[in-house]
Amino acid sequence: MKLSVSLKQLALAAAMGAVSAGAMAATDGTVGSTSTGDFEIYYNQNADVRIWGLEDVVFDRETSDKSFTFCTYSNNTTKIQFTLSSRSGNFSLDSGSTIDSPGGTTAQSIPYAIRLQDSGLPESDGDASWGVGGLGDGERSPARFQSQGEQSDVACAGAVETTDLTVSIPSLPANLSDGAYSDVVTLTIRPI
Repeated sequence: MKLSVSLKQLALAAAMGAVSAGAMAATDGTVGSTSTGDFEIYYNQNADVRIWGLEDVVFDRETSDKSFTFCTYSNNTTKIQFTLSSRSGNFSLDSGSTIDSPGGTTAQSIPYAIRLQDSGLPESDGDASWGVGGLGDGERSPARFQSQGEQSDVACAGAVETTDLTVSIPSLPANLSDGAYSDVVTLTIRPI
């Protein structure tokens, strides 16, 4: 046990020596009537991103599209990319109910699509879809979207760089059982 503590202390001392020997540029003063030394100060800021203004989407029999606008922020760049994933794993609303079919029972679900469109500045190419006819679960869009250069706790309304999200149900399956069908979508952004 004493040997392992000594090895840990030796490794720590070597690491500290490496930092003071070359990683930092501090210099000590010399002996004399005055002495001057200097040191550098560093601060490393990590990339920060944020999504806000998301809303829950509720459909009824009369609607097949629902839209809202949300905001994104990045302190690193004004361009971001989205990755979307769904709890269902395939962008479908599930109820847990089943129907009898010739091959046994079949789980009922309602496939849907999500489209993101950049409503920011014209140089953006932000337009991407997931789900029906689009990218799959967990796939990152190659499209680049605008992101705000400022973070705000206020609502997205009036922001210049925003993203429009539309959820669409192309068609309802035949013989759909009554009940509540749901899914959870996770949006992830990364600066580019």
